[in-house]
Amino acid sequence: MEGGTAMEVAIMEKDAFTVVGVEKEFGYRTAYEDIPQFWREHFEGGGDQHASGMFGICFDDRDGSQSFTYLIAGGYDPGRGIPAEYVMKTFPAATWAVFPCRGALPQALQDLNTQIWDEWLPNCHDYELAGNYSVEVYSDGDTSSAGYYSEIWIPVQPAGQ
Repeated sequence: MEGGTAMEVAIMEKDAFTVVGVEKEFGYRTAYEDIPQFWREHFEGGGDQHASGMFGICFDDRDGSQSFTYLIAGGYDPGRGIPAEYVMKTFPAATWAVFPCRGALPQALQDLNTQIWDEWLPNCHDYELAGNYSVEVYSDGDTSSAGYYSEIWIPVQPAGQ
């Protein structure tokens, strides 16, 4: 990519997976402030008992809309019940652009997200979006640490398909 910042990305095939979580609608203009508050409320309210917070998933289903749906989720365990206010989503086996992120949350992940959408996708000639969602994947550890590791996954397909 010319004129941009070098980005670390891996194109990977991943199996289908199912998540369970709680979702909420957010406006694009205030999402970077509002989503961290949603996470705080989720954990303070004990939501991590049903949705571990391993995933944060953005769904953009409406062209031209000023908002999107965000899901705090954990892996689906068929042996556990799902609270009525929770949703279950299944993602098909797919090709993903996987972007590693190192740094304290939420800033490091927000910076990477902006870079993906403003620089990588518009300038990527080999791949294009293959879905209306993106997945944040969180690891165990201190999210305020400068060395904290997370990822953003974007479903992609070869350009022109």
